Amino acid sequence: MPDNFVLSIDIGTSATKAVLFDVHMNQTGLARRSYPLILRERGSNEQDADVIIANMRDAVIEVLQSQNPKNLIGIVLSSQMASIMAVDASGNPLTRILTWGDTRSHATSSVLKSDPRAKEIFQVTGCPIEMLYPLSKIRWMIENGLSDPESRYLSVKDYILFHLTGCFITDWSMGSSSGLMDIAKHIWYPEALSLAGISEKNLPALYSTRHIISLPDSELLRQMGIQPGTPLILGAGDAPLSSLGVGALDPGVLVVNVGTSTAARKMVQRPLPDDRQQLWTYVLDETHWVTGGMSSSGGMIYDWFKNIFCVDQGQDAYLEMEKQAENVPPGAEGLIFIPYLAGELCPSWSAGTRGGFHRLDILHHRGHLTRAVLEGITFSIYRIIETIQTVHKDPIMEIRVTGGLAASSLWQRMAVDIFGYPLVIANSNEGSARGGAYLALNILGYLESLEEAEEMTVSDARLLPDARNHSRYMDIYAQFIDFLERTREITGESIHQTDI
Repeated sequence: MPDNFVLSIDIGTSATKAVLFDVHMNQTGLARRSYPLILRERGSNEQDADVIIANMRDAVIEVLQSQNPKNLIGIVLSSQMASIMAVDASGNPLTRILTWGDTRSHATSSVLKSDPRAKEIFQVTGCPIEMLYPLSKIRWMIENGLSDPESRYLSVKDYILFHLTGCFITDWSMGSSSGLMDIAKHIWYPEALSLAGISEKNLPALYSTRHIISLPDSELLRQMGIQPGTPLILGAGDAPLSSLGVGALDPGVLVVNVGTSTAARKMVQRPLPDDRQQLWTYVLDETHWVTGGMSSSGGMIYDWFKNIFCVDQGQDAYLEMEKQAENVPPGAEGLIFIPYLAGELCPSWSAGTRGGFHRLDILHHRGHLTRAVLEGITFSIYRIIETIQTVHKDPIMEIRVTGGLAASSLWQRMAVDIFGYPLVIANSNEGSARGGAYLALNILGYLESLEEAEEMTVSDARLLPDARNHSRYMDIYAQFIDFLERTREITGESIHQTDI
């Protein structure tokens, strides 16, 4: 029926979105609810699980208010990855949600990395043993008395699934971002669990991302106006679903997201963790994985710069900043910015890395600083792309970009000339939700295969690199790497510290 639709719920780090798609993948509704991060102490980055559930409920109520619930053919979930919380046997929270950005387990992960099993665990789980991942965070919780031997450890998505189904369950994709799952066999990996100090009884049961549950009656379901028996597709994490959402299933197509954090990734047909432990690999489904890396040096750093240096620009601060930067040539006339103000994730996983401006001159003005910040952020992405190319030899045909900065024409031009590959601007900011809808419609029989997403994806623009500018940027990039290495020498970090 033409009125049938799927509800794709995307649980992000700053907001939950409830998005409706018809069976032809037209977006027909969107509701969003934001919630805060809780920063109680240095290194903490937490969220209240019950606040997220309440906001999810409200977003769903809003988006469904003008719809006939009988036309809802399925619900699918997308979620931020690498979050973790402890609950008791009844599912009551013992801790808040620790997001991927919580760095308090840094000392713990440093010790775990020296374990003789560390390299093998990475090869099997696809996740470096770093503070980003739940393996280290769970061990840190245990060491600090925040949980007990009977506790269960859930992602934010698992906690929502518990409230929807009454069961402790998770999907392969969320499991693959824990550092605890064998990403080829789709089972919990005993050596990783041993390193974390837990057993399978402390974790939810693993199911395929394509698994369907008939939703039981519950107070939450009634509040949202959803009928019992509605199919719930478990779905996946936001990273693989975002790639699916922009139709990037070909190994020659990379996806770059420039939101609060940044990421670059590609789809692969089999897991192939790299020997230098620089990239992660996550599961989409039985035959698709995504591999790539992320950096915290994205929109968060651009916001920091705006709030410190451009506070007088008012509501149109970003437009004014970019207007000034447009009058500055590539390279910001010698000014280089290292964007790792909060440490570095991929490719070197150096928590102690710090950044700043180099070769700042009295003749430089705010436009130079703005351009240098944007170039520094983009060079940090290029480092990830370069690492992906070292591990996976498929030639890059194009790069598809999503996220807030992707809307900036200044950044688009800068990115295509730095990356050196055709740049496609995706026409939807709801990539993860769209990917969830593709997955749901394939499972429900409306799409023959996920590969149809490639044909259905529409872009807003396609840019080609300028060879001269790319060559010039590569000279500047070499200087960027040199300044990064010098900075790390001062802080005692090594650019090659991930080698084992």
